[in-house]
Formats: sequence, C-alpha cells, structure tokens
Amino acid sequence: MQPVLENSSKEIISGIVINILLVAISLFIPVFAVICPFFIPLTVLFYRIKSGRHACFIVFFITIAVLWLFFSNFLFGLFFFGGLLLTGFLLGEFILLNMPVEKVVFYVCAAMSAAVIFCMMAFSLVTGNDIINLISEHIAKSLNEVINIYHDIGISQENIQFVEASFSKIQYILVSIMPAVFLCFEISISWVTILFARTLFKKKGLFFPEFGKLNCWKAPDYCVWFVIGCGLILFLPENGLKIVAFNVILILMVIYFLQGIAIISFYFEKKKVIRSLRFFLYFILAVQQIATILVVFFGFIDIWVDFRKLKAEE
Repeated sequence: MQPVLENSSKEIISGIVINILLVAISLFIPVFAVICPFFIPLTVLFYRIKSGRHACFIVFFITIAVLWLFFSNFLFGLFFFGGLLLTGFLLGEFILLNMPVEKVVFYVCAAMSAAVIFCMMAFSLVTGNDIINLISEHIAKSLNEVINIYHDIGISQENIQFVEASFSKIQYILVSIMPAVFLCFEISISWVTILFARTLFKKKGLFFPEFGKLNCWKAPDYCVWFVIGCGLILFLPENGLKIVAFNVILILMVIYFLQGIAIISFYFEKKKVIRSLRFFLYFILAVQQIATILVVFFGFIDIWVDFRKLKAEE
C-alpha cells in the first residue's frame, strides 16, 4: 500500500474545520474534554498520510493561527492544543520512515521535548518572563481552584486545612514532575493514536506500517535496571538526583503499563473476548487506580514470568 495524496482545497478545509471543532468541543463541552484531545493528533496524522506534507503544513499552521486568535491571552491552551497538532504531524513523518513502533514513539517524544524547550527559551527571551515561574503560578492557581471546589462541595474543614498546609509542598512536587508528566502524556497519546490509526487507515485504504502484533510488544529488558537504580536513589538523602529518579520512574511506569495492557490484549485475543467487553475493561483498567497499578506490576514482572511465552517462541 502507498500513501494516497489528495491535497485539494476541500481536503485542507475539512482538516482545519475538524481540528477547530475538536478544540471547541474540548473547551465548551466538559463531558468530552478528556476524549476529544486524543483525536486531534489522529486527525493531523490522517491528513499527513492522505494529503501529503504540504497540505498538512497548511492545515497545521492555519489551525494554529485560528487558535492564536482564541488563546492569545491563554498561553497554556495554545501550547497544549498546538502540541497535540504537532504530535500528529511528527507521528506521520516518523511512521512514513517505516520504523519499529517504539522508535516512532521515542523520536516523537524527543522531537516534542526539543520543541517545548525551544519554545520555553524563546518565550523567556521575548517576554523576559521565566516560564518555570509561570508554570508554578498556573499550578498555584489550579490548586486554589481545587480548594474552592472542596469548600463548595462540603469537604470537611480538616481535610481542606491539610491541603492548605501542604500547599507549597504540593506545588513544588507538581512543578518538579512536570517533565515526567509531559513525557507520560506524549507516550500515551502517541501510542493511542497509533492504535486507532491502524484500524482507521486500513478501512480507508491508506498506507500504514504493520508494526507487527502490538499485543506481543514488550519494553527492552534493560529498562528494569533503570527502575531498580532509580528506586534505590529515592532512599538517598534529599537531593536533586531524587527528582530526576522520580521523573524516570513515572515515565517507566507508563511504559510498563503499556506492556501490561499488551499482555491483557494478548489474552483477550487468545480467549476471543468480544470487542465491546474489551473496550469496557480497557476503560476500567485505565481509570481505576488499583487496576492501573496491577497492570503496571504485570508489565514489570513480565521480564521474569513471560506471561505470553515470547521467549520460548524465540
């Protein structure tokens, strides 16, 4: 299968309209605020493969220009949705190079990290403001809103006072783990986009690499040593290295969560579980904290247990 290039004006306009609609729904319909952002990279990826780089550039930049009109006073909104658009474009670029799926995700995350660092430096130089301070202020504002919500819904005064007493510490922790939060989000949204794109593109007759059976995917074995090493660092006295170790552990938790989901998907396929039940169970595994931790645990111990017997097959 080869890429289908349809860079007509109709295709470009439809791409711009769909992206703007997804942003609008995310902002003004809270019920869909969690779901719709995941479709923005998929839309850009779709038009990158279908219409080519030139048409996708037009879709990307016009959408960014429209968002700038709406978010000129809301920098984080512009960065967030602009980042989603860029993620979809980068996925298209690396997918067309026919790399293994883990390399595609890695290069997308690396490119997005470079883009974010560049934008932060440029913003600081142009405005004279420290972006870290702005992030810290934004987090403080969000924490204050949470405390106000606690007051409105009748949370006990004791719990509210505990949050207020820990305010500065919570703020410090959230700022410290921002690199991990960003990369965890990028890994997750890239992986989900690839999963949806495989099905969508095949139905539309568009080019998409096979990537092999993703339910047989596993993280490189050496990753376990990073988990062990960073875990040991957390027991050291307070220092900057602990922050780095904690960020690395959070990122590896997402990687092992994906491996755990791959194990579950493998057995769903083996036992021929119906598709609707699969989606329901995936949703529960993603939102239920104890279930999520168990999935991460299964992904982590898979190196020793080998749930899918992949080593035996090799």
